[in-house]
Amino acid sequence: MKITIIDYSNEGIIYVGDSQAVVNQLKAGLVDTEMRMFYPRHPSYNKIIREEILQQDKHVFVKRDNSVVELPETAFNPAYLERRRLVRLRAPLMEMLIRFTWTSTQICRQTAWEGLENNLQFALRDCDPAAGVWSDAIQEYSQINNVDPEHAYREIKLQMDNIHSVKMRVYGFLKHFSDKINQVQDEEQARRVATEMENKFFKDTWI
Repeated sequence: MKITIIDYSNEGIIYVGDSQAVVNQLKAGLVDTEMRMFYPRHPSYNKIIREEILQQDKHVFVKRDNSVVELPETAFNPAYLERRRLVRLRAPLMEMLIRFTWTSTQICRQTAWEGLENNLQFALRDCDPAAGVWSDAIQEYSQINNVDPEHAYREIKLQMDNIHSVKMRVYGFLKHFSDKINQVQDEEQARRVATEMENKFFKDTWI
């Protein structure tokens, strides 16, 4: 799937990527734009080329008959050109941020499959430690690991509290840096934000 950001003023494509998260965050800093998705079976899919739009500065749009054609220079209005300029500055930063947030959440991944956190939450939810009531899942865990249910409950709760803490910290940085990226206006600001993100995610060890 290719996800694009389209300029309302002339239907020109100003961004192409494959991450819904990147597109959503980029759009939050742009006005008069919309998102459009193109799946592999779409007639225009192979003609919307990311490198041409983001690196070679090619101007294209998708016509009603699904053909991809060059945008006429008469449609290069100031607002469109400015949004193109901002996207070329901000898109690499936003893509970097989404990669960093994904990588950071992996450090607290406890299992080999997605979704187990929900099972652990249900196991804890059905317990009443004060009354000595333990869910079947907690009792199963305690028997396998040869510990009493109270110990099993505390152990799993500590794991879950840590996971939630890490993920909320990552989410906080996602909001913090996406706001900063959407205020970037020039190359110098872009470099500063990139350096700050690298330091925060990988050098300061806050996550």
